[in-house]
Amino acid sequence: MLFKLSIKNIRKSIRDYAIYFVTLVLGVAVFYIFNAIEAQTSFLMVSDSTAEALKMMVQVITGLSVFIAFVLGFLIVYASRFLMKRRNREFALYMILGMRKGAIAAILSIESIAIGILSLAAGLLIGIGASQLMSTLVAQLFEADMTRFAFTFSSSAFFKTILYFGIIMLVVVIFDLIMVGRAKLINLLQTGSRAEKVKMKNPVLCVVFFLLGAGILAFAYWNVTSGLEKLVQIQTILLPIFMGMVGTFLVFWSVSGFLLTIISKFKKTYYKGLNTFTFRQLSSRVNTMVVSISVICVMLFFTISILSAAFSMRTSLNKNIRELTPMDVDMEKYMLSEEVEQDLAEEFPDEAEREAARAIYAMSIGDVFQKEGEDLDQLLGDYITVHYYDSADFTMEDAFGSLVDEVRKEHPYLGYGSRQRLMTDADYNRVADAFGLEKIELAADEYAIVNNGDVSAPVWNLVLSNGEEITVFGHTLHPKYLNVVNGFTRLAATQEETGLFIISKDVADPAHCFLEQVLGNYKAADDKERQAAEAHLQEISQRIRENEMLPFMRMNTRDDIRSSAVGIGAVVTFLGLYLGFVFLISGTAILALKALSDSIDSTGRYHMLRQLGAEEKSLNASLFKQQGLLFLFPLILAIVHSVFGIRFSAMLFNALGVQHTVQSMALTAAVLIVIYVGYFLVTYLSSKRIIKEAP
Repeated sequence: MLFKLSIKNIRKSIRDYAIYFVTLVLGVAVFYIFNAIEAQTSFLMVSDSTAEALKMMVQVITGLSVFIAFVLGFLIVYASRFLMKRRNREFALYMILGMRKGAIAAILSIESIAIGILSLAAGLLIGIGASQLMSTLVAQLFEADMTRFAFTFSSSAFFKTILYFGIIMLVVVIFDLIMVGRAKLINLLQTGSRAEKVKMKNPVLCVVFFLLGAGILAFAYWNVTSGLEKLVQIQTILLPIFMGMVGTFLVFWSVSGFLLTIISKFKKTYYKGLNTFTFRQLSSRVNTMVVSISVICVMLFFTISILSAAFSMRTSLNKNIRELTPMDVDMEKYMLSEEVEQDLAEEFPDEAEREAARAIYAMSIGDVFQKEGEDLDQLLGDYITVHYYDSADFTMEDAFGSLVDEVRKEHPYLGYGSRQRLMTDADYNRVADAFGLEKIELAADEYAIVNNGDVSAPVWNLVLSNGEEITVFGHTLHPKYLNVVNGFTRLAATQEETGLFIISKDVADPAHCFLEQVLGNYKAADDKERQAAEAHLQEISQRIRENEMLPFMRMNTRDDIRSSAVGIGAVVTFLGLYLGFVFLISGTAILALKALSDSIDSTGRYHMLRQLGAEEKSLNASLFKQQGLLFLFPLILAIVHSVFGIRFSAMLFNALGVQHTVQSMALTAAVLIVIYVGYFLVTYLSSKRIIKEAP
């Protein structure tokens, strides 16, 4: 009998379960999709380094899923409170008819389990289908071959989802039992009929708290955008976040206090139509859910920031790979310079060991290949050889000249004692010609600085525009340009050239040549031959590593850089999507459920307005304004937070050579609009039906 009654209740109240059901289905689908990544990628043909990145991503997602399960569990328990409140009168009727609380709890438990099973099944079906689309996204992010694509089903993700959500539903059932056990008949009967109470806060205190909250937020914004040097420790990063949370709470607390006071001053607007009722209702809602709105605002802020950062990371790395890896191979080897001689004397007191090290340093890259029985000319079709110089007498501090104190004050964490790298204009122009960059022609008494990092460029521009002279190898040089030359000399996935000094070939001293670099393309007619050449170079690199010459030589290829960057970008993107979707769904669902709960409490007021002659159209308009503004308040402040949060992440990404893009912002906005607006519309339509059915 109880089972039949429960099923009948579900059919009758199916529209009441809309938000709850949609949230459960989305939660199950997202949980399955991201935990099925391992199965989705099993058919992909990727490089070894990319495979390692995939493995790492799967491990991180597995660990993160425990946290996600707690978040979704809290959300589902919170949602069940709405369903209890929606049916308080029904439960009161059961008690009046003599039904025991145990039987009522059994009915509610059966309904929760039935809804849980239905949503689990629907979520798994959607997740399994959507995971096939995710396979395409994974392949695109990891630049993998999908020729072996097949329909995939992850049994581990399937059973993990069932287990986690089974535990969550068990907690929900226990929570429902406790709620029914504590319920009192008088409270159930009074649902929605209690008089409206709008507690007026002291307006002076509200203004003080608003100014205090705004001041705290302004100080937090200033902290996160005034420079990375101030945020190098975890404590200094967490402090602005904590301040942002406190400031958010104070702003909403104060706004809830003087919102009605301010609006009531505008007589024509306040007394027009049902605006008096609308704004009193809105003020009451905001006043009673300050903590909830603050939490939702912070969750939306994290959602916007995380999604924007994830999309930016992937888009920027794709762009950088195309632009910053114009050749196949980049090899570098330390050479025997005067500075290296001094370092060897300190590192190897034994003369025999020192001579052995000197012999290795004295070898060129071509000599190393010959030692391994290889011919560089046979491996590379076209290549260039360039050299770098440095001097113990030319450090970063020397380069800043008279500006060193000013720069040190603003950037105290720079390596002021580090030797600065130099390259001749002739060598740089060979690189520029191969990379398609702007060439540099210098007189014997001129120098230039090559840079492509956004963080370091302003510092060097200050040095150049001030006309700072430098002394290198006994020559005094002045800058040719007032700004840095945008360029680079190494293959990389990010803009990591932070300042290379270009000098005339007549100034360079061969005794201070400390590094040789070879840049080239494989001697290959097609992709198959290119892949064979790549594999052969990797085998040579392994032999050099086994001969313990790797500390003296670095080998990098475009394929290695692409694989590593693609792996990092994909991992960050997926983790960002996972967290972003869960935070967005959770925050929005909590707001929606709270709005629906308030609509239930207000049914008596809408019934009274009908009796006074209010039209249904006006009531619906009032409801739309209330819920629209309720959804809008946390979103507006979250967007303000995000502006500064994204500026901070942009500074951090710029330091890493990654750029924020307009495309990432557009994708984030699209995701936010679809889910947030979707929840708002469902909430409004459900609330509209609730007040329409009011007795």
